[in-house]
Amino acid sequence: CFRNGTDSVGEIGDSHRKILISNTSINDGDNPGQSDYRHGTHVAGSLVCHDIYSYVNDEPPNNGSTIAYKAKLVFQDIVSDEGWMPPENVTDLLLENSLNGGIIHSNSWGDDTTAYTDRTADFDYWALEVPWSLSFIAPGNTGNQLLEPANGRNVVAIGATTKSSDPELWPSSSVGPTEFGTYGIFAVAPGVSISSAKADGFDDSMNNALRISSGTSMATPIAASFAGIVQQMVEQGWILGANEALFKHNLSEIAPSWSALPNESIFLGEGFTPSGPLLRSLLALSTRNVSDNNSSFTRNNMTGWGVLSLDELVDFNKLEVSLGGANITPAPNVWIHDSFRPTFDTREWLDNRIIASGDTDIANSPWNGAGSTGPFLQSGENWTKRLVPNLEDDFEIIMSYSAKPEPFIVDDLRLRVELSNGQIAVAESYNAHGYSYLLNATDFPLTESPGTNETSIGIKLSKDDLAGVEWIDIVVSANYVSPGGSSGAVGLDGDRVGFALAAKGVI
Repeated sequence: CFRNGTDSVGEIGDSHRKILISNTSINDGDNPGQSDYRHGTHVAGSLVCHDIYSYVNDEPPNNGSTIAYKAKLVFQDIVSDEGWMPPENVTDLLLENSLNGGIIHSNSWGDDTTAYTDRTADFDYWALEVPWSLSFIAPGNTGNQLLEPANGRNVVAIGATTKSSDPELWPSSSVGPTEFGTYGIFAVAPGVSISSAKADGFDDSMNNALRISSGTSMATPIAASFAGIVQQMVEQGWILGANEALFKHNLSEIAPSWSALPNESIFLGEGFTPSGPLLRSLLALSTRNVSDNNSSFTRNNMTGWGVLSLDELVDFNKLEVSLGGANITPAPNVWIHDSFRPTFDTREWLDNRIIASGDTDIANSPWNGAGSTGPFLQSGENWTKRLVPNLEDDFEIIMSYSAKPEPFIVDDLRLRVELSNGQIAVAESYNAHGYSYLLNATDFPLTESPGTNETSIGIKLSKDDLAGVEWIDIVVSANYVSPGGSSGAVGLDGDRVGFALAAKGVI
């Protein structure tokens, strides 16, 4: 999975095929018989494994390779003889990942408590202060309420399903709600009988072996690897905002050399580094219902938004059929907006904030959103964007943002849509079929839309409800943003908040 050649482990670092860093500062690797021995290697395989023989022979990835098989890894060993031994400040782990270019941070560990802990707060703090980061956390295998730090406000807790085209929730997968009353589980992914890298206690054995394991620890890296593909799609301009410039690419230039994609052109946007909130919105949009008897058609405490599926984001069959046409884009029915879309290098931005703060507590150097798209809303401010439904698909939109950690209250950002026929729908208000209730705008003032402590919220309308609708106005309203000590800043001490939106079923 990880080595540089068929007979060479290779020197870990920037030039390594897979591993940028192997941080064993807490414990020098695992040995047979130790607590959680082999667990981290199995997880790492689900994150980035690319079978070395497939790689050197230029063949399709196989033998345990994962969906984001070209990704690289910052590996952090937090297991000692006593079990989990994370640093006192988990922001040390998140900082190391961010400084090395990582946006996604996958954590298959936690403690046996459902309480919101200082560690949970650290994860929420980092997501708030460093927008280009997203933590995935396994919620536990109790079959009961999810465990910390998967109960964070800004993290992605992943439950486990069976490995099937028609998956069911694994009975031992921990579920929501959190003690705070939120859903807790964000989404689910395969976590039963997962075949991944097998450690044997010898760093240089090159054993070529895989092993089977089950749990939310297995589902979480698979979901994180999935998110890596979504991140790549944004970075390469597969998923676009409104009226973006398009650039022609030949598939032969961007496809793997072993693929059989035709010699046709495709049009992509400029692309950018997505924020954690945008990735959350796109992940929620990339789900389908789970066929478990205990789950409903709508978002719920057990399976969250549903099971992750790239087909919900990009119709690959339709894309393949349309190749050869004019101005073909991969996701013509998807629209995104990211307040944090940067015009700068995010690693340089982080370096500069660390220097300005004098230490790694970057909250000491507040940021006002300069250099990114915006907007960043204060209490009482609204933002509106008009979209056009394609009338062929259901319309769905997800808004995500990052909240301050406890004991702060969650900033009250609300989402609604206003249709050209005078009807409206508000977020998180669904009927028994999973669609949002439609109301008359004159009978429902904006101030009366329901508040929620969720930091990802959505609206879904059926294509039948959109018959004759010419446009949809998206309205984001800052009903209340906590006042901070730094006027105009975004973050722990700020009084403004940014957000990200992803919609499908639009032109």
